[in-house]
Amino acid sequence: MAEVGIRIEGLPELRKIMQKIGSLQPVKVGLRSGAIHVKGKIAKYPPVSRRPQPFVSDLQRRGFFAKLKSGQIQVPYRRGISPNSERLGGSWTVEERSGGLQQVVGSDTSYGPLVQDRSKQTRYHRDTGWKTTEDVSERESKEVSRIVKEVVDAALEGK
Repeated sequence: MAEVGIRIEGLPELRKIMQKIGSLQPVKVGLRSGAIHVKGKIAKYPPVSRRPQPFVSDLQRRGFFAKLKSGQIQVPYRRGISPNSERLGGSWTVEERSGGLQQVVGSDTSYGPLVQDRSKQTRYHRDTGWKTTEDVSERESKEVSRIVKEVVDAALEGK
């Protein structure tokens, strides 16, 4: 009886691709790349505003002048230079969770939520152009999806 065989060319390359996909490595790389993209957008400062920041309460006004007198704050405030600057833009990081299947973009500055959190952002920061983390993540979601798809497609193609 005659034997029939099937020969698969490129089997070693196919095995490598399947191992990558099985480990979800391309997905993890794509998510990491997407998170780094979002981090770059969130960390971007709006133009410096020279408009006055009005006090919202007497307590805030008294606190401001007490801190000014003690040297804890400086007027005019200079981004990244003034004594209590925590350098918000440079503080943003990307943290990997769930073995790389979750990427968290965050900042540990004490005042970050007042500047860039949708529910806590002060009116002054909103009016002077600071984007919230929620605004940026919503606006960039399609781009992040595109980045992940591009990385996974490249892995499937053996690149």
